[in-house]
Amino acid sequence: MNFVDRVPVSSNVTILKKTMGGKVVDRRDSHNIFTDNGRQWLRQLISVNSYSGIPHATLGVGSNMTGDGGQTGNTDSIAVGGKTYRPRYIGLGVGGALQTLTPPGPGAQIEEGNVTTLESPVLASAGIWLQEVLPQSDIADGEIYPTSYSIRFRGVFNLSDVSFAGQTLDLGTDVPISEIGLFTSEAVRGSAPDGVGMIAYNIFKPISKTPNFILEIAWELRF
Repeated sequence: MNFVDRVPVSSNVTILKKTMGGKVVDRRDSHNIFTDNGRQWLRQLISVNSYSGIPHATLGVGSNMTGDGGQTGNTDSIAVGGKTYRPRYIGLGVGGALQTLTPPGPGAQIEEGNVTTLESPVLASAGIWLQEVLPQSDIADGEIYPTSYSIRFRGVFNLSDVSFAGQTLDLGTDVPISEIGLFTSEAVRGSAPDGVGMIAYNIFKPISKTPNFILEIAWELRF
């Protein structure tokens, strides 16, 4: 039997800029990086501390025996340092090496595995830095699972999101978005991203977010 030394995780990001009527006026399509933190999170997500607390599958239809020889009443036990967090938030920023506009000024961060957070994050709304993705129960199965080996997360930044008076960095209401991060529920929405919870990252040529347009995000992870 041959074993591969690595399970690759890749991702695609699509950003659509739309009018209220649904017309697409601009878009970005990119292949992003699944960060080193993301790989560590995935490792911890599937690890366990002890199998003694995890029920076995039954041996067959109609059998009252379990795979442990009849032991029952067990409960799950996660690993020490394990993770139960799931992808939950999308954060936007005006940093990244493809940012050329002033303000905010040129960015420097590139897509590398050791990236831990957005270079220049912006607020999603007053006091909130990260936008929650849509509940997957609200999305058709074909949209959640585009293929047998992928999952898609969707997020929406509405008219009043991002482009509002009081936005950070004195950006005003015309915000040139040029970086995006996918975060787990470990991140804190009410605090600027600080390296906790970002599992994937993408930079792109600036796309303007104003109060006249909506941004729709589709983030697909492929295994």
